[in-house]
Amino acid sequence: MNPIDENAEKAMTLNVEVFQKNTRQIELVRIVLYIVLGAICGICGFTGLDGFLFYTGASAVIALSMAAHMQFAPMKYINETTVQLLLSCMTGQFMSFVTFWTLSYSLVYVY
Repeated sequence: MNPIDENAEKAMTLNVEVFQKNTRQIELVRIVLYIVLGAICGICGFTGLDGFLFYTGASAVIALSMAAHMQFAPMKYINETTVQLLLSCMTGQFMSFVTFWTLSYSLVYVY
C-alpha cells in the first residue's frame, strides 16, 4: 500500500469510544444548561409564551455556540450534522427546562 492510501484509510476510521464520550459530555452540558436556564426563566417571572420564547432563544444560542466550538463541523466530534445538533438542542432537554422553570417560579412567586 502506498502512503496516500494509508493516510486516506486512517482519516476514514472512526473511534467509537471517542464519539460516545463526546456525546455523553455534550448531553451532560445540555442537561446542566437547561436546568440553569429553566431556573433563570422561573426566577425572572416568565410565564406562558414569554417562557417558551426564552427557551427557543436559549436553545438557538446553545446550539450555535456548540457548533461554533466544533468549528461548524460537528461530524468530526459527534454523529450529528449542524442541523441535527440544532434540533436536538431544541427538543432534547425540554422537560428538564419546564420542570425547573415551574419549580423556580413556584418557589419565588407562589410561596
